[in-house]
Amino acid sequence: MSQAVEDNEELARFREEWKAEVRRNRGAYSRPQDEQVFKLGLESAPSQGKLRSINTQWTQPTAAGSSRSAHIVHLSDREAAIEPATLPPTLVRALEVYSRAKRTSIDGVEQVTRDLEHASVSCNAKPSTPAVSGKLADILVNWPHELSFEPEEEKEPVHIRLLPTELLLKILRYLDTTSLERFAAINRKARVLTLDTSIWRPFVNHIYRPPEIGEDEDIPSLMEKYSGIPRRMYIEHPRVRLDGVYIAVCHYTRPGLGESVWVNVSHLVTYRRYLRFYPSGQVLSLLTNEGENPQHSIPKLQLTSREKSLYIGSWRLEGTTVIITDLLEVLGDSPKYTFQMTLDLRSRPLGRWNRLSLAAYETVSIADGEALPLPLKNERPFWFSKVRSYNS
Repeated sequence: MSQAVEDNEELARFREEWKAEVRRNRGAYSRPQDEQVFKLGLESAPSQGKLRSINTQWTQPTAAGSSRSAHIVHLSDREAAIEPATLPPTLVRALEVYSRAKRTSIDGVEQVTRDLEHASVSCNAKPSTPAVSGKLADILVNWPHELSFEPEEEKEPVHIRLLPTELLLKILRYLDTTSLERFAAINRKARVLTLDTSIWRPFVNHIYRPPEIGEDEDIPSLMEKYSGIPRRMYIEHPRVRLDGVYIAVCHYTRPGLGESVWVNVSHLVTYRRYLRFYPSGQVLSLLTNEGENPQHSIPKLQLTSREKSLYIGSWRLEGTTVIITDLLEVLGDSPKYTFQMTLDLRSRPLGRWNRLSLAAYETVSIADGEALPLPLKNERPFWFSKVRSYNS
């Protein structure tokens, strides 16, 4: 028993000496409130086996020029397990080293310590260098090199600081673009995180496929026009929105009958046009009168609907021109004509791509293909409205 007690005392003394040496080598820490302490309680096991408990802690010194390394200060006897795929590789390496240390004699502790010095873990690693241009790039140049999340009240805790940057970036990849930009408005650190190219590239790859781009176009070639920046391409390159509906509210007047010859009566007639685009290249067009509001009309815009004045056709995007062809009424029998539209796509403000102006509206004879233009006197632009139930 006395030998075991001596070993434990020597191990404890070694730990204290090792921590003191690390502090001397890395310089003095800043104030205690500037140190970030991150604790993990890990409860599941890797498929290839179990490690001894890892009630683990590391600290992040904030002194200028200091590095960030794993400082394992406690190992409990409770058996736990980890899922390596969810942790940084260097952290898994550190845990494996200390797991072996629990089963290693005191003579092998020095070797374990040397192994740990090479198993450093970045607790708050930076994202990749933000790829931006224009005004935003000019703003970022003047920002401090070191950024962090700060509390509104000085003494309040900021729990998000405890998350490694790698984990924050993984969480951000689950957000949509609207949520990303809202998060970016929190502070400078949040803005820099949301500029990471790994967040925006999946949006670009998902959206820019035919008919959004031509069959002979590819994303790498298009991205070269935007300095290889996915976020800039997502904002600036034309695209038809698929997560909602474009609505045009149109009006015209017609004369009415009055009770007196001295009074002229005019009626204002309102009607609405709806366009819903699908990634498959299909499009739905619906015309309604003033007696039907959008809340009742939008649910009808389904490929399986069979409604009066509902048309289905095909669309494609060429630059900023949207071309809709072969519009046929879903309830029509033996039609003699189809309809086609040419629309101009615009963005108000930049990045929204929320306006479609009707440039041409024609009927096309199925028999001979002759196209006849329809008057556009009363037509108004389509404006985009997002619909929660639509999946882009």
